[in-house]
Amino acid sequence: MHSPLDVIGGRIEATAIVATNIYNVLHDANGNRLDWSNPANTAAYAVYQAYTQTQKYLGQSCGTGSVEKCIAKMEAKVNHDGRVERDDDDRNLDPDNARSYTHRMTYGLALANTTHSPENVPVQAQVLLLTRFPYLTDEQRTEILRDTALPSGFAVLDGNTWDGWGRLNLYAAVSGQGSFFRAVRAATMPSDATGSWDR
Repeated sequence: MHSPLDVIGGRIEATAIVATNIYNVLHDANGNRLDWSNPANTAAYAVYQAYTQTQKYLGQSCGTGSVEKCIAKMEAKVNHDGRVERDDDDRNLDPDNARSYTHRMTYGLALANTTHSPENVPVQAQVLLLTRFPYLTDEQRTEILRDTALPSGFAVLDGNTWDGWGRLNLYAAVSGQGSFFRAVRAATMPSDATGSWDR
């Protein structure tokens, strides 16, 4: 059995390690982004292959051929009262999933203090939004993470070795502009972008 603090700490550490490892292979020693679709950049290309293979697998598993078509298929199952027709064991389409995810970030623990600290988003964190918002810059993805982060003051989330990682609300970040907790500047999406803010 694990206490909530064990689970929270494990999530923070795992998120930091994964993002840092991905960042290190997608950027050179000076922090410049490498072309991950170029096989000459061996490590970066391996991450790109993992992404494309996962997208293909997920699309095929859904019976649609692509993740975008799978999302459209799932959205089509939403009936007139907003409920999703789903198997009882399919928790990924739970309409309360955003609330559940956010609750599990703190497990309902009260704020340890009410002193506001600015959101400190580690430079590596933005790679976690790369495939969701490929048309944005590193700085813009960082801004999304900053604007959807939890407030300061929760136990374990601040003032530790993994400072900055604990407050990242990835579920809210990938959900787009409707999840921002404060007023933000809208980024212009290029006409050839394949993603959607509304997904």
